[in-house]
This record gives sequence, C-alpha cells and structure tokens, in this order.
Amino acid sequence: MKRYRFALGFAALLFAGAALADDLSFENSDFGTAQRCLAYGKKVMAKNTEMLALLNRSTIVRKSVTENRYDEPVGRQHIGTEISAELRDGNQPTALILCLLYDKPLYFFMHPASP
Repeated sequence: MKRYRFALGFAALLFAGAALADDLSFENSDFGTAQRCLAYGKKVMAKNTEMLALLNRSTIVRKSVTENRYDEPVGRQHIGTEISAELRDGNQPTALILCLLYDKPLYFFMHPASP
C-alpha cells in the first residue's frame, strides 16, 4: 500500500511541475514578444534621441505584460497580436508601450509616464 501512495504522490508532483512549466513558458513567450516590441520601438524612435534614451534606460515590468491575440484586419493590415507593457527605470515608471504584431512588430506606440 505504501508503494501505491508513493507512486501517486510522485505522479502528482510530476504533473504539477509540468503544469507550472507550461505557465512559465507562456509567461516567457509574452515577455519575449514584449522584448521584441521594445527592440522594434527603439528602431522606430532612432531619430528621436530623447525618446530613444528613455527606452534604452528602461526595462519591461514582467508582470505588466498583456498579450491579446485575435485575427482581425486594422485597415488593410492584418493584426494577430497586441502587446502592452509598463517600462521602468529602477523604481520609476517611465512609459507604457503598445505594439501590434503579425508575425513581426508592425506598429509601436509609447506613452511616457507623468512626472
């Protein structure tokens, strides 16, 4: 009987670990997409030195990343994913970013945080 309890407990641990790994990989994929969005934003803002400096010193707040998936055209452009995230410089909020993607970033918007 002890053997079965051990086996059941071990199986429960394995399944719980697999479920946690799925959650973490999903979170990491959202975060990775947000990082791609930020990198694209830096390219878009390359001529605006003030905004580029703000983006370069900012980091993405991992828990703020929101990914919405849908399959819709916006005008003539097809959009599959919308990413939004908060950026911080240390403890200071610096900006909110929004990115529209379809396999790659297509649109970047940044709203600087109020002082």
